Amino acid sequence: MREISKTLLKFLIGFVVVVIISAFLAPLLYQILPFKFDRILRRLIMIGTVILMIGLVRARRESLGKLGLGWNDKSLPLMVKGFLGGMAFAIVVSLIQWGIGARIWRLHQTDVWHWIGLFLKGFGGGMLIGLIEECFFRGFLFVTLKDFWNTKGSLILTNVIYAVSHFFPKNKPIIGAEPTMWDSFRHIGAIAYSPWESPERIVAMLGLFLFGLLLSLVYLRAGTLFPSIGIHAGAVFSLKMNRRFIGDISEKMNMFSGSKNLYDGVVGLTILSITCLVLSFWPKNERRL
Repeated sequence: MREISKTLLKFLIGFVVVVIISAFLAPLLYQILPFKFDRILRRLIMIGTVILMIGLVRARRESLGKLGLGWNDKSLPLMVKGFLGGMAFAIVVSLIQWGIGARIWRLHQTDVWHWIGLFLKGFGGGMLIGLIEECFFRGFLFVTLKDFWNTKGSLILTNVIYAVSHFFPKNKPIIGAEPTMWDSFRHIGAIAYSPWESPERIVAMLGLFLFGLLLSLVYLRAGTLFPSIGIHAGAVFSLKMNRRFIGDISEKMNMFSGSKNLYDGVVGLTILSITCLVLSFWPKNERRL
C-alpha cells in the first residue's frame, strides 16, 4: 500500500509538471500549428500525461501488460470488435432518436473527397482519443486505484474523474493572436469550473460517467484494454460522422436527444444504463487484473 501511495504522489507531482510544461509550450506551438489554442493545450496535457503514466509504470518495473496492453494474436480482433461495437452503440442511439422524431436527418455535403477527408479525420481522431484516454483512465488510473482501494470504489472514482475532465467552458477566455503562458492557466481554470455551469452539464456528466463505467466493465470482463480502446474509438468516430447525417435536434424532443453528443438524452442514458447492468453480471475473463 505504501508503494501505491508513493506512485499516486509521484503522479500528482508529475501531472503538475506536465500542466506547467504544456502551459509553456501551447503558446509557442499555437504560432506554427493550424489548430485552436485550447485544442493544442488539451492535447499537450493528454500526451504528457500518457508519457508520465508509462514512465511511472516502468519505474515500478512493471510491464505494459499491467495496464492491459499486453499484445497477442487476439488483441487486434478484440479491438476491431470493440470498434464495431462502439459504432453500433452510436448508430442505434441515433436511429432511435431519429425514429421518435428527436433528431432530424440532414446531408449538406455530397462531394466524395469531402467525405473521404471526414472519414480519415474521424477515424484518426477516434483512434487517438480512444488510445490515450483508455491508457490513462482505464489502464493507469483504474488499475492503480484498484491496487490501493477496492474494485467498486475505484470504478466510481475513476469514472467520476473521467466525466468531469471532459467538460470545456462554454464561455472560453479570450485568447489574443499571441497568447502567453498566463492565457494557458486562464483556460485551465475555466475548464475546472466548466462542469458546474448548468443543470444540462450535470446530466451530461452522468452520461459520460455511464460510458466510462461501460468501458471499465468491458476491461474487467475481457482482461485486456484493447476492446475498450476499440469501443471508445468507434463511438468517437461515429459521433463525428453522425453529426453530418442526423445532427439537427428537434426542440420539442430535446429531452430524448439531449445534445449532439448522444449520451445526455433519455435514449442514450437508458441504453448506457442497460448495457452497464448487463456487463455487471457478465463473467470475467480468467486473467486477473
